[in-house]
Amino acid sequence: MRAAAIQPQINQMLVTFDDVSVMKQVKKTLALMRGVKSVTMPRKKRMCGLDRALKDVEEGRVYRAESVEDMFKQILA
Repeated sequence: MRAAAIQPQINQMLVTFDDVSVMKQVKKTLALMRGVKSVTMPRKKRMCGLDRALKDVEEGRVYRAESVEDMFKQILA
């Protein structure tokens, strides 16, 4: 019977910030500490065109036109 390999235990800590400007400073400081293997920050999710369009609909930024001429009147007015 083979002995099972011992998996190293990974300890994590979640830190929440009110001020986003502090995050980069804290990341650099933590990276310098002994025993810290990696420091990652979640990427800001970029909204795709569909998400922006759906948000426009939710927030009422939608315009209706009876015809193309009506649309141009609204745009150029």
